[in-house]
Amino acid sequence: MKIFCFRKAKVYHVGVHPSARDVPFINSLRATGAEVVSIETYTHSEDILTRSEIGALISSAHVFSPNEKEAMSLVGPGTAVEVIKRIVELGGEVVCLRRGPDGCIVHRADSGETWEIPAFHTIKVLANKHTNSTEHDKSDDPFFDRPIVDPTGCGNTFCGGFAVGWWQTRNLLTAGLWGTIAASLMIEHEGVPPPPIQKWRSELQARLRFLQPFARRVDLD
Repeated sequence: MKIFCFRKAKVYHVGVHPSARDVPFINSLRATGAEVVSIETYTHSEDILTRSEIGALISSAHVFSPNEKEAMSLVGPGTAVEVIKRIVELGGEVVCLRRGPDGCIVHRADSGETWEIPAFHTIKVLANKHTNSTEHDKSDDPFFDRPIVDPTGCGNTFCGGFAVGWWQTRNLLTAGLWGTIAASLMIEHEGVPPPPIQKWRSELQARLRFLQPFARRVDLD
């Protein structure tokens, strides 16, 4: 008898193509009792999907995490807030709208809680404008001088960081920060950052502490 050990996992993240949604498979992952099932769309939709088809995809997971282009290809053009509202109307429980250099907006439908979190590598500009922070000397933080190398995989990395953060804490802001910080390290490397991962731990914690004050609560109403 073949045993599918992966079906015993607590957290799943699945990449889907909107035109090949495989909703039954995603539903089967939820049926295992998984605590978090997260999906991201790998690309924009090339087909015109019905409202019920889009809703079936979005509602199949606990966390739905498209980028802006992908989201608008499903629910139509609009502001980030308008897009998130439409996703929620179609059954989204937790929505992460990824916005590249503009960061992300994360939202939970049950409470309406929403946060806008800037991308880490834009924070140097924001830091100079942030009225509640003291002047920051970037020489104290060597990671401020690290260039962007390759954005490949940053969306996947964000989704993984968010999914684990949501599973461990059920705190929307914390999960959004974890995803953002994970992506900030990925973008500085070609391919996966070199192991061991433990060597990055203290630096990532420092990035999180620096980034958190720049997160902004958003009202969708």
